[in-house]
Amino acid sequence: MMIPTTKHLPRYIALSILLCALPLLRLQAQQDRLSNVAEISLITAEPGTEVYSYFGHSAIHIRDTLQGIDRVYNYGTFDFDTPNFYGKFVRGQLPYRLAVGRFDGFLENYSEENRSLYAQILNLSTAEKQRLYDLLIENYRPENREYPYDFFFDNCATRIRDIIAKAVPNNALHFDENPGNPPLLSANSSTPIYGAINGLIGE
Repeated sequence: MMIPTTKHLPRYIALSILLCALPLLRLQAQQDRLSNVAEISLITAEPGTEVYSYFGHSAIHIRDTLQGIDRVYNYGTFDFDTPNFYGKFVRGQLPYRLAVGRFDGFLENYSEENRSLYAQILNLSTAEKQRLYDLLIENYRPENREYPYDFFFDNCATRIRDIIAKAVPNNALHFDENPGNPPLLSANSSTPIYGAINGLIGE
């Protein structure tokens, strides 16, 4: 075994770090690729009782059983400890950010608030799903997460609309205005209704 001299030690350390990092980089690249069974859904929540929840909420759910992905991308998070929280919210000056969390935790939060959730599976091609996922990952980078909330022009709904439009060419995505599906989570029950996700819109 060759022992590096003091002269070559910094280069040897850098090379060792790089070699150790390669497996992690490969693992991250694999996790960032969706499989052909991945599903992406638009989640819609009914209005709540707090001022910030009066207009309901929307989020994106990505589920890929082969890759072990089951997470929610949520553009509606903020810091409750922000000084003059409600004043800034009413004036549209409260900074919002994109958060990512496990889907079961998301369901549990809305169950505790007794708010119904509805899901529409987006009818996307494999390539469109990957583009949308890549855009969400890019949005979640620390320098991109936060944005200036606006009631009408920049919020959890418009952010989702805009990122889907980037992923889907020619605005080819359409929604059923009256899907008639049961809720993913019913406000009349304390138990989340996981149901058959595949039976929702998009199949």
